[in-house]
Amino acid sequence: MTGLQHLDLSHNNIGDVGAECLTKGAENITLLQRLDLSHYNIGDVGAESLSKGAENMTRLQHLDLSHNNIGDVGAESLSKGMENMTGLQHLDLSHNNIGDVGAESLSKGMENMTELEHLDLSHNNIGDVGAESLSKGMENMTRLRRLDLSHNNIGDVGAESLSKGMENMTLLQRLDLSHNNIGDVGAESLSKGMENMTRLQHLDLSHNNIGDVGAESLSKGMENLTRLQHLDLSHNNIGDVGAESLSKGMKNMTELGHLDLSHNNIGDVGAESLSKGMENMTQLGCLDLSHNNIGDVGAESLSKGMENMTQLEHLDLSHNNIGDVGAESLSKGMENMTRLQRLDLSHNNIGDVGAESLSKGMENMTELQHLDLSHNNIGDVGAQCLNDMMVGKYKSIDIDISHNDIKDIGVEFLSREMKLLKTKNTHLDLSHKCLGNFAAVTLSKLMRI
Repeated sequence: MTGLQHLDLSHNNIGDVGAECLTKGAENITLLQRLDLSHYNIGDVGAESLSKGAENMTRLQHLDLSHNNIGDVGAESLSKGMENMTGLQHLDLSHNNIGDVGAESLSKGMENMTELEHLDLSHNNIGDVGAESLSKGMENMTRLRRLDLSHNNIGDVGAESLSKGMENMTLLQRLDLSHNNIGDVGAESLSKGMENMTRLQHLDLSHNNIGDVGAESLSKGMENLTRLQHLDLSHNNIGDVGAESLSKGMKNMTELGHLDLSHNNIGDVGAESLSKGMENMTQLGCLDLSHNNIGDVGAESLSKGMENMTQLEHLDLSHNNIGDVGAESLSKGMENMTRLQRLDLSHNNIGDVGAESLSKGMENMTELQHLDLSHNNIGDVGAQCLNDMMVGKYKSIDIDISHNDIKDIGVEFLSREMKLLKTKNTHLDLSHKCLGNFAAVTLSKLMRI
């Protein structure tokens, strides 16, 4: 098997002993280009054995050692084995436990990997010290297109170090630094490092507590990211001030297809600012602004910003407080969303009036597959309006209107629509209702269809 080029032994749990045996058998496989030993449970001892067998794999282009319980000792061993892998293009060491010490060792082994295009070191308990070491090892990775350091603990100090190492990564297309607690100081540093990443298409900085100050810094670094297609800044404690800053930085993101700003606190003022920044996002397919304390005033602003989002397929505004007035405003902005497939407006204090308005706004949503209006205050009148809007329109749809105020009459209206659908793929959630005998009889008839 000396001519073997591709070897996949992933998900085999052979452990360190198996890794040692494999190493002896692989000593002559010098033409190997792709090696996948992920989910192997080789540990530090197995990593040491592999490093010896890998010394002659100078043609290796793809190496996957993710999910292997490799610690700092194993990382040090691997670093030595990778010194001659100058042609490596893909390296995945995610979901291990290499830590700061292991990151320092790896950085030395990666110094000559100038051909590397994909580097994944996520889920590795790397802190600021390890980030500083990695920054030095990545200085020559000018061809890198994907970098994933998510779910570590690099913090603001580590972010500052990384920004220096990323200055020459002008070809980078995907950057994931989520779940790293970089804060506002780290966001400012990263902003400087991203200035030349004009080809970036995917940016995930979620779960980082960057706040308003960090958002302001990032907005400056994002001004040239005109090719960005995916932006996730969720769970970051961004308020209305930060939303205003981001709005300015997003004005040129005309190719953006996915925007997630959920679990922040932008409020009505922030929603108004964002609506201005979103006016040119005509390619947006997914928008998540859930958990943001947006009220009726903010909903009105968003409605104006969404008027040109004709490509939108997923809209999540759940866990806000838009109410009936906000629902009426949103309905106007949704009139052209003919491609919408998922709409979540749960937990919004919408009543019958709001449901009636939404029904009008949803008249052209013929591709809708999932509608969540649970945890509102919709009663029988609102249920009737929703029924009238849905009649004969959908072949398959999941409808969640649980935790509302729908009684017997409302159930009857909705059951009529379910009869017209006549499909096994329809799901109706009416849980947490105080339904009477009449409703029970109506539903029993429906279930016999």
